[in-house]
Amino acid sequence: MKSSNFVLGLISSIRYKILILFIFVLCPVVYSQQLSEEQKFLKVKNQKVEFLFDTWKYNFGWKTLGGGYVRYLLLITKESIVEIELPEVSNTPGYSSSRFVDIDEPSDILLNLLFLPLIEFSPDYDEKIRQELQNELSSFKQSPTVENFVNFISDLYSKKGEEVKVRNIYFRANIKDLKLKTKGDQIHLSFNSEGKKHSYISTYKNFNPKNEVLLSLGEVLGIEGKTKKEVAHLKPSDFAKEAWYIEVFGNTFVGSVNIDYRFHPNFNLRFGASYMIFGFGFPIMLNFITGKESPHHLELGAGIVSFIGGSGEITFGTFQTLTFGYRYQPKKGGVVFRISFTPLFNFPDKGEVWPWAGISIGYAK
Repeated sequence: MKSSNFVLGLISSIRYKILILFIFVLCPVVYSQQLSEEQKFLKVKNQKVEFLFDTWKYNFGWKTLGGGYVRYLLLITKESIVEIELPEVSNTPGYSSSRFVDIDEPSDILLNLLFLPLIEFSPDYDEKIRQELQNELSSFKQSPTVENFVNFISDLYSKKGEEVKVRNIYFRANIKDLKLKTKGDQIHLSFNSEGKKHSYISTYKNFNPKNEVLLSLGEVLGIEGKTKKEVAHLKPSDFAKEAWYIEVFGNTFVGSVNIDYRFHPNFNLRFGASYMIFGFGFPIMLNFITGKESPHHLELGAGIVSFIGGSGEITFGTFQTLTFGYRYQPKKGGVVFRISFTPLFNFPDKGEVWPWAGISIGYAK
């Protein structure tokens, strides 16, 4: 009995000591860490924003339901990088704004950058809300500080009932291994701060805006020489433009040798030649190809086949054809494989519609 009372008393004593430890030791530590973040913002709030980088960062957690990308704005000054977390979440990095390079006009930067997320807020947003924002920005133009940026962005999203957060503040003196690279239509920014690596991705629809952002960002971050060298090696079209292939059966009934020219990531013109049963055929087609990055595509096309031949006397004619099929072609070239349903229309001796199919193998460069 005495031993059990001793044990209970010992447990109570340990609980009491743990409580005292939490109140007088752990709580001040937690408070000091929070105060440290507040002190960081006080230190940077009056710094002038040199560049605003619209970007996405991979996040594994509840906000992305396990894994995905969260949109961030990086306010870059001469002394720091302020990370603002926005409400937007996506399975892949979304497209970034491409018209915020003009640092002298922060109002234009923000209106262009954050206008689209607010469009559904109000039916008359264009007239009503935009004028309100312009009024708020009249004084902000003259003082593009970190604090003014944060307050304005917070106010913009609060109109939708959404919240933004200053998630991290990195002092550039403590940043190591700063890297700025381009990959396809993306800009990748990464650096180490206080032992942690941080990586951001910014995606652009067009080649020129991406280059402008890359050069401007490199200049602000002090790595202008490296970004100029990287831009010099880029090409506006980083996808294979020409594909040569042999088609068995398909759009010319028997088979053909073809070349198609990809003048846009999603469109190509096809020219070919074929020895047909009754002469020679020459297909000309316009094809639509889905996707840009993946090697797997849905291919849809339409065109005509001109032919010359006949038994006895030479005849000329045309028939029409369509393509519905699968196309394998890596973005930068390599083996091409196609398999398609290729109906023929007004084909000689086959009636108005002749269901047909074809398979192709070739190479793109």
